[in-house]
Amino acid sequence: MLKKIEQYINEFPGQKARVIARKLGLDRAKVSRHLHGSDNYYQDEDSAWHLVDSRTLVLELPNTWITSVNFERFLSHSENLFDCNAANITFSFHEKSAIKLDAGIRLLFLINSLSITGKGVNLDFSRCPKARSYLNRAGFFDALDENVVVLPSRPKRSKAKMYRGTSSKLVEFAKIHADIDKYDNAIPGVLTNTFIKHSSIEYEGAAFNLFSELCENIVEHSNSPVPGAAAMQVYSNAAKPHIQVVVSDAGEGICNTLRPVLRENNTLGDDFDIDSMSDGELLAIAYTQGGLSRKNVQSSDCGGLGLFTSGLGIKKHDANLLIRLSNYQVSLKYENNKFVIDKEDFDLPKLPGTHIYFQFFIDKSE
Repeated sequence: MLKKIEQYINEFPGQKARVIARKLGLDRAKVSRHLHGSDNYYQDEDSAWHLVDSRTLVLELPNTWITSVNFERFLSHSENLFDCNAANITFSFHEKSAIKLDAGIRLLFLINSLSITGKGVNLDFSRCPKARSYLNRAGFFDALDENVVVLPSRPKRSKAKMYRGTSSKLVEFAKIHADIDKYDNAIPGVLTNTFIKHSSIEYEGAAFNLFSELCENIVEHSNSPVPGAAAMQVYSNAAKPHIQVVVSDAGEGICNTLRPVLRENNTLGDDFDIDSMSDGELLAIAYTQGGLSRKNVQSSDCGGLGLFTSGLGIKKHDANLLIRLSNYQVSLKYENNKFVIDKEDFDLPKLPGTHIYFQFFIDKSE
């Protein structure tokens, strides 16, 4: 009986004892006596019952520069946020918290995905107005689910909308809907123009093809109510100046959509067994070979993430390529004219979708 009551209240919080007893076919007096005698439950002002663990869970973000590395470390020290009993989750910034683009987009998609499952999500900037100001300028709040509560308040005006396109070092968060009618096809061009300002004009064609395909894949394959997003930031004052490019969606994951297509039309050749390849191995080949794409239903399809290696100059820029899937992350490096796995991380905390991250190192004079 005790387990049935706990499971029911976990799934249907806010019910009165008589309703719980009726739904479970139990004696009302016994149910009421158990609830009142246990420290695992509490009653709200309407005399409805909740699990104690379903109250607000407060998570303290790192009190320093927040990168994708320490954001993942922060997540790993938290419980499973999607399956935990907490009905409300607060992400709290410290006084010295400052978030980089690669971590910002992961935080955005984590929060939006939690919100859409019905969790109450709060984002608390009370101690760190600077982080709120930066994210406002970057367009974070424009892409944030409207049900997320921002403390002490949401910005009244979007600085990203006010100043969009006026910075040579920032491409603001652009939402990418899984609907061709809502897709802004100017996004790849904006990313390309900022990229070549800090790299070289010779990469214009390859960069545009890459950004176009990544954005179009979200439109065609995401199938998620949470819009995708793309953004870029130039960190020219860093110890090693670099460009960060992030493209994310909350869909089924690139490998989950790529594998069925390749089983139907294996453009890799007979030497490759799709089912025996890890996600990292599949992605390394995808980014090395042209003509490999989730669009590749027909052999004549010209899509392919291999466009990346055709001329983007990854070796010259000593670029990093990081791909974060739901519970897995792979870092790819380019050597001997192909991508190979540099590092893999398994059994990571759940983060729905596909998050693709490029980091290009640039000369200080640029």
